[in-house]
Amino acid sequence: MLRFLEFFALFRAVRHGWSDPTFRGLVLAVAFELALGTVVYALLEDWSLLDALYFCVVASLTVGFGDLAPETSAGRLFTIFYLLTSVGLLVAFGSHLAAEVIDVRRERVEARQQRRRRPPPDGE
Repeated sequence: MLRFLEFFALFRAVRHGWSDPTFRGLVLAVAFELALGTVVYALLEDWSLLDALYFCVVASLTVGFGDLAPETSAGRLFTIFYLLTSVGLLVAFGSHLAAEVIDVRRERVEARQQRRRRPPPDGE
């Protein structure tokens, strides 16, 4: 149950951050980079789209299971540039997402505190 609530808070933070052009740009840049990497690896390494996407995610998150690796020189060269950009993008996105989670929680705490401070209506 707790994990579900954490996911809901994360979703709320993404929705809150979507109004920020920088956050929105980072989301779109990460999506574009994953799509580009998927297509390039599928073409260069003759991988399925699913394998190519899987490699992009695993490599970008620096997990590196080792089950897939580029075998062509072009694929290896692309990997160098892909990882240099994708790791940085994911760090920037993660930083902005964490800031949004903190902002949403801070706003909820402040709203709760304001509700507690309100004086009772007249006549009570």
